[in-house]
Amino acid sequence: MPLDGPVACVLQEHDDAVKALARMRELTHGFTPPPEACNTHRALFAGLAELAEVLHRHIHLENVVLFPQTLAKAC
Repeated sequence: MPLDGPVACVLQEHDDAVKALARMRELTHGFTPPPEACNTHRALFAGLAELAEVLHRHIHLENVVLFPQTLAKAC
C-alpha cells in the first residue's frame, strides 16, 4: 500500500515522542516543581504537563482511529 511507508514513519515518530515525554516526566518527578520554585518555574512544569497530555491524546487518536481507518480505506 502506498500509505504504509508514511504511516510507519509517523508511528516511529510517535514512539520517539512518547519516550521523550517519559524521560521529561522522570526528570521533573511527574511534572512536580520543587517546593521553593518560583511562579515561572511552576508555570513551566504546568505547561510541560499540559503538553504531555495533549500530545498523548494526539498520538492516541492518530494511532488508534485515523491510521487504521485510512489504511482500511486504502485497500
